[in-house]
Amino acid sequence: LERNGANNFCLHLMSKLMASQSFTVVYAPKEGPMRADLEALGLKVEIMDVAAPDFLPSLQQRLQDEGIGMVFANTIMRCDVVNLAHKMGLPTVWVIHEAWPQDQLEHYAKEVFMMKSLSADMIKEAFANCGCVVFPSNVQKDIYKGLYKEDAACTVYNGIPLKKLDDFMKSNERDAVRAQLGYGPDDFVVLHLGTICNRKGQLYTVKACSRLVNEMGCKDLKCLMVGARYIRDHEIEYIEQLKKEAKANDMSYARWEDTDEDQRGQARLTVMDIQADVTRYYMAADVVLVPSLNEVLPLVIGEAMAFNKPVVCSAIDGIPEAVDHQVDGLLVPPADAQALSDAIYKLHQSPELRNTIGKAGRDRVLRQFSYDVMASNYDKIMNKLISNTPSLRGSSAPAHSRQARDHRHGVRLARQAAAA
Repeated sequence: LERNGANNFCLHLMSKLMASQSFTVVYAPKEGPMRADLEALGLKVEIMDVAAPDFLPSLQQRLQDEGIGMVFANTIMRCDVVNLAHKMGLPTVWVIHEAWPQDQLEHYAKEVFMMKSLSADMIKEAFANCGCVVFPSNVQKDIYKGLYKEDAACTVYNGIPLKKLDDFMKSNERDAVRAQLGYGPDDFVVLHLGTICNRKGQLYTVKACSRLVNEMGCKDLKCLMVGARYIRDHEIEYIEQLKKEAKANDMSYARWEDTDEDQRGQARLTVMDIQADVTRYYMAADVVLVPSLNEVLPLVIGEAMAFNKPVVCSAIDGIPEAVDHQVDGLLVPPADAQALSDAIYKLHQSPELRNTIGKAGRDRVLRQFSYDVMASNYDKIMNKLISNTPSLRGSSAPAHSRQARDHRHGVRLARQAAAA
């Protein structure tokens, strides 16, 4: 129940669909701050150890005891739950947030995400079994082509909760928000927001920023990274690598949580733990970076655009579906610190370009990443599954009937399972 992009997606979607779909219980592998958010929606939250030998039999029993009629599985890691739901005859919506090459499924499951109980065969079986697989981008859908049934797959772009973001912008002054973080009006703030780990590419941000400061004259640059967590060994080691890289290039480094209030914002590079609410960081930023090495279509891009912020992103996976180069953002090759620094420099040198790209990005969000459109598409998907499942729709009841809606759904959150 940690706060991350995939879990936030699930929370936002359920909050939007509570009036039309009977989400009732969420199963998650560990505790976290999102429990309170889910319980505030009236959802029952249960913690289950996905590594336990009896995880699947226990989940099966709970699904039966709760009278669950549909499963909503979130992330590729829940292939085990998709296969269980198939054996139980439960219709399932499976949302895939990852972009794992088909020949590396085993590696990503066991080595990158440390899901030792999963295998490539389990993932492939789930794709073959699932009645509805949803992808947040077309490129990502193509990555898994041949694993799923063609008539069972579709693309639905993730939506952005614009009202929340707009309300924040209307009720806060940018200079005041920056001052709270320790940044002055003359600082050029580069924001990199996302779980700090190798695939998010923070190392290239550090290298790019050090070049900008040391070689390109950007002495006003301050870099803020939000998303540190100290759970997995490889993530802890990566944070240490960032720290060493910064210091090797004469860039001062600070962990926000260990810095006295009057010293915050003074370091060239500040690293902050994962935050429950990230809206103020977008408002404080001048540029937002997404230099990922492996990514689908992160919400960070749309959220930054909603704040009229120019984005610099890796031209990988689904990202070019959200960013037109030099129109509503800048695209750079992945793992290329020089190209990244050149793109940032272009924005640093031209406030007019920052404003133009920022406004175009906002327009893009309104056209492509509407929250209401996303929720409506998922509502239609779930109603279609209900109408195609005799045990859910009743002998003659239409898909939109109260009888159909009253069947309880089971949802499995990111790297977790949730029952809706």
